[in-house]
Amino acid sequence: MLFTFSCNLIKNPNRVVNISGEYACMSLAGYFREINLILQAGETIPDGLEKLNGLSWLAGYVVDQTNNDIVLIGKNESSRPGYHAEDLIVNLQNVFDSATAPYCSLDPIPENILRLNQCLNTKTGNFKTTVKSCREAIGGQKVVVGGVPRNSRPAKIMIYADYDMKKLSQGLIKDAGIQSCIDFSVQDSARRNNNPELGSSMSRFWFHIKESSMLNNYPNFVENNGFVFINECPVVVLTEKQISDEKGNLSDNKQDEDKSAEAFAKEMSGKFSELTKKYEVFAELENMFRLQACLRALKASESIKEAGIDLYRLSAFRLKQEDNDLPETLPGLVNYKIFEKITTTNEGKFIQSHLFLVAGGVSQEMKVKASNLFNDLSLSQMKSAVLQAKPKKETIFWTVTLK
Repeated sequence: MLFTFSCNLIKNPNRVVNISGEYACMSLAGYFREINLILQAGETIPDGLEKLNGLSWLAGYVVDQTNNDIVLIGKNESSRPGYHAEDLIVNLQNVFDSATAPYCSLDPIPENILRLNQCLNTKTGNFKTTVKSCREAIGGQKVVVGGVPRNSRPAKIMIYADYDMKKLSQGLIKDAGIQSCIDFSVQDSARRNNNPELGSSMSRFWFHIKESSMLNNYPNFVENNGFVFINECPVVVLTEKQISDEKGNLSDNKQDEDKSAEAFAKEMSGKFSELTKKYEVFAELENMFRLQACLRALKASESIKEAGIDLYRLSAFRLKQEDNDLPETLPGLVNYKIFEKITTTNEGKFIQSHLFLVAGGVSQEMKVKASNLFNDLSLSQMKSAVLQAKPKKETIFWTVTLK
């Protein structure tokens, strides 16, 4: 759950973002004018427009009342995956037409959870046989998507970012530079002196915007005179331990905690920016969070009305049902690690094995109000710099150097 507080309780954030260097600019009014003409004619969007002229890092926007326009500002970084027309249009439709923020989840099927519990409770005397039975029992996890069309690019990004995060949590992706839940669990076991036995854990993990507090509100922006820049939009991983009922339905176990899962969530949250440089799907997911943040700031601050721009003329845009369609399920994930520790007891050598299962998803829910935008007087010349750099009124893409 994301908490917000009235602005008199939340302090203005320190400016984290460094606004300097060359930025890419994009006229939304000009862009949608061209897109609508192309779509209404039944033609294919050309590559330059389809890929937003290479925009790959969304930084903010400018309100241009004179030309009834909103100008997006960002970076064209070849090392990052870029935005697509579909990302912009689908997220715009979500923010202005839907009451539900984009989300996804990979849900274990209750019948499979019952079979899994039966496997865990059956003593075979052979751990590898138990693992094999568990992998067969867990089966597929149901793919659930909301807030955006199931066959959209944003939906695909959320699901596969979520799936790769779960692989990381179980140590199924190697050389990621972060420790898995199993790694943390083994470390915890190594510190204890108790005799190890077979252990299993089920937790859910999901991507979310960092939760707000009494002192910090996320996402937050710095602005002045219609120039709005993202200051902080941190993507994190949250977790809750899971428990199943007699029908195999999972729910959060509020009475207990999984310290290994919490350690992994903290580890991945702290290194998420590093992971976006190694794994394209995480950079794509970060792009979606930043796009949602900007569009929600546009809505909350009534900048659309202030600019006098019509962003609702998207009736010609329809996704083809066969494009980017997601499967009904993805294979459930199970992993384990054998931990050996020689103790001074008469028994001597013990082997501990950890079996981990995960569920969860992505939630792009974020509460953005006008109070999330903090005035910064040092930005007073930024808006005019962006608008004066535009070569012609009909220009869609241009660059500007900000200082």
